[in-house]
Amino acid sequence: MKERNEDSFSAMTVGMASLTPKQRSMLLVLSDLGEPATINVLTKITGLHANSVRETLSVLVDSGLVCRTRVPSESRGRPAWEYETSVPADLSVIVSEFSGFVDAVCSYLEMSGAPATAEAEHIGELWGQRVFVDAGEDLQGSDDEEAEHPLARLRILFSSLGFGAVAGEEERIDLTLCPFARDGAGPNRLTCAMHKGMISSLLTGLSDHKVTADLEVNLPERPCVVTLTGADH
Repeated sequence: MKERNEDSFSAMTVGMASLTPKQRSMLLVLSDLGEPATINVLTKITGLHANSVRETLSVLVDSGLVCRTRVPSESRGRPAWEYETSVPADLSVIVSEFSGFVDAVCSYLEMSGAPATAEAEHIGELWGQRVFVDAGEDLQGSDDEEAEHPLARLRILFSSLGFGAVAGEEERIDLTLCPFARDGAGPNRLTCAMHKGMISSLLTGLSDHKVTADLEVNLPERPCVVTLTGADH
């Protein structure tokens, strides 16, 4: 019987963003293999102790990034487990499909006659609420005091989503890339409005209404900037 805990794209991306280097390396090994592997196989490939491999895989399974299947053992004793990734090695394909969907939503808003920018921001707010709920404890808390800061958690999330997020001066994040930009041009203005609403909604949950943010759209000329207000270290 195959176990799989992952059931949403947002939870998947946040789960990937919260991985340690060791966990990320194991996920890459499984992705490169392209087929299920036992702990014995992974121990030989990585050179790690079986207990270390087992602990790392346990975290990946719990986060929904890896699934496992019970298989007959080659020797007497309990059946073994085989592990394989639950996520694609390259998220760019999924992001491309999602980008097309967002473009379609923007086109609909522009043709609907409604206040398109306001509607887009509202969509973004609902999107952020959904991401926050789906992400659960992966986004809402951390044992690392520095990563506990809303700015750090927001940066990690946006990096995992392909925005090339880096810490800027003071309480800001520079978004150096945009997965929704095409052919050297910036994204649709309504896509940016969605992201503004999403950021606002996420920070409401991350800071218990104590932090607000403003999104300055600058791409493709220079990075977009997310500036936080009310965030205390």
